Parts: sequence; structure tokens; C-alpha cells
Amino acid sequence: GPLETTSDGAMIGEAEAIVRDLYEAMARFNEGQGPYPLQGSSASRYFTSDIVNLLQSGGLGADPLYGSQDFDGKVLHIASDRAQPMLRGMITINVDFVNFGRQQRAVFSMRADPSLESAPLRIFRVEHEGWSYP
Repeated sequence: GPLETTSDGAMIGEAEAIVRDLYEAMARFNEGQGPYPLQGSSASRYFTSDIVNLLQSGGLGADPLYGSQDFDGKVLHIASDRAQPMLRGMITINVDFVNFGRQQRAVFSMRADPSLESAPLRIFRVEHEGWSYP
């Protein structure tokens, strides 16, 4: 019913806000204005604990936000997937950006993380053209 839609809509809005905040934190870091958001307690605000552990171990060759080591461009759009914003509790957020003149998309899969208190939404998978993480 309408109640369900409202809570789904609120969750989707929250998921978008988390991803937007992650990109803003990375932009601040790149400008020398804040901590690196993919390490330590910062990372656990965005990612599930298993991804946080993977990030800590440094097992990632490319940046999960931009799909490359370096970023020179801008984020165009961050929004839930139009075709299927939410399926069985999984929320899909698309990030469209330009990097070194080429438009690309990162796809973030999110769901409630029951290992954390009050089960907040966290990113559990990131996909770019040709690779995904984890």
C-alpha cells in the first residue's frame, strides 16, 4: 500500500544521500580538506563491514568511486536506478561522471547491514565497466 511506498522512497532517498556524501567526502579529500573516505571509520559510514575490511587490506587496484587510479573530471548525476530502484531490499544507485573526458557510470548496490546497530544502509557492491568490487 501507500505506506510501503513511502518507506521504500525514504530508503531510496537515504541511499542516494549516502552515495552523494561519499563522493562529496572524496572531493573534499582530493582538495586536501578532509580524511580519505575509503579508510578507517570513514569507510564504515558508507560500506558494509566486509568491504571495509577489504579496503583496509589494500586489495583494490582502482578507486571504487571512479574506476581508475586518477580522477580529472566531474560527477554529473547521482540517482537511484530508474528502471529498478529497489528489488527485494537491494537499492541500486547510479553515478554518472566524466573522467579524463570520457563519460562513465558507477553502479552502487546497497542494502541494510544487519551486522550494524539499527541496520543502516550500506554499499555492498560497486560495478564499473568491466569490473566489480568485491
